[in-house]
Amino acid sequence: MSNAMMVGEEEINLYSELLFKSCKDNINKYYHVPWIENLKRLKCYAYDWGLYKVRTFNTPIEYYNALDEFKTHKE
Repeated sequence: MSNAMMVGEEEINLYSELLFKSCKDNINKYYHVPWIENLKRLKCYAYDWGLYKVRTFNTPIEYYNALDEFKTHKE
């Protein structure tokens, strides 16, 4: 799963409340879980990235590897 998250002014307070509550319950949850669990209360839009070259990373090494891959595999 790859994603980007932009939180609007109308959602930030509710999302912050849900996120902090979630962290108190379990710090090992992915930070989007509170949003996903509250889709009826928070807006969400999904896009199919299948037509695009997309890479995900969680560490600096993975980031630099992704950069190298994009540099060496130009279309």
